[in-house]
Amino acid sequence: MVNLITTDSYFNIFNLLINDLNEKGKDIKQKNIIFCEEKVSLLIERLICYSQGGTFNTEVYSFGNFLRTKKPLDNLLTIEGSSMAVKKILSSVSLNCFKASKSTIAPTLYNLIIQLKSAKVCPQDILTAIDGTTGVLKNKLVDIYEVFSAYENFVSKNGFIDQSTYLDFLVDLIRDDERLDGANVYLVGFNGWTAQIRQAIACLLDRTNNLTAILCQGDNPLVFVNESPAFIKELCKQKGVP
Repeated sequence: MVNLITTDSYFNIFNLLINDLNEKGKDIKQKNIIFCEEKVSLLIERLICYSQGGTFNTEVYSFGNFLRTKKPLDNLLTIEGSSMAVKKILSSVSLNCFKASKSTIAPTLYNLIIQLKSAKVCPQDILTAIDGTTGVLKNKLVDIYEVFSAYENFVSKNGFIDQSTYLDFLVDLIRDDERLDGANVYLVGFNGWTAQIRQAIACLLDRTNNLTAILCQGDNPLVFVNESPAFIKELCKQKGVP
């Protein structure tokens, strides 16, 4: 079963979470696992401790921290390491549009690559997109393809895993983590999810019979995108979950 709780204020989310946790009681045998954005994880931990006087059965994670805690890797590239790899690649590829000498180009292109990978876009997809385009757009796409494909070759050749590829392990980790058996699982305060995280949430829904999503939603389209609650509703519909 999924419990979707929405509010029109991000500030209200935290009280809704605490109230729901308190209603479920403090039985140390009942596990609570909370997933939230990393920027509010410490705040949520403190609110729970203040409200309950401490807890032994509740854990708070961002999806990234959950993965790092459960699956540490020695060959994981840091963000800085990936940016350095892109900078090295820029000196060896021919670019039509971007200037390799520009100081911000390496981290900018790395951020773009990570966003593309988190959306499950590969270099071949960029190559396909180039067909039928002309002018500046085509030149930009060609440059992105050259850097992206060279970066993927570098990572593969050296046996590295970067931050985006690392998230692909989430589904298997969630599927195999026995601590999720019978746990109350929470998704708290997310405004949106990447394709990788959506797959992880779908796996969470398969793993637990008690998933609670506490998210922002409102009627004003200038303020609220409502992407997160819409995804939860659609996911439940696809899986036939009430």
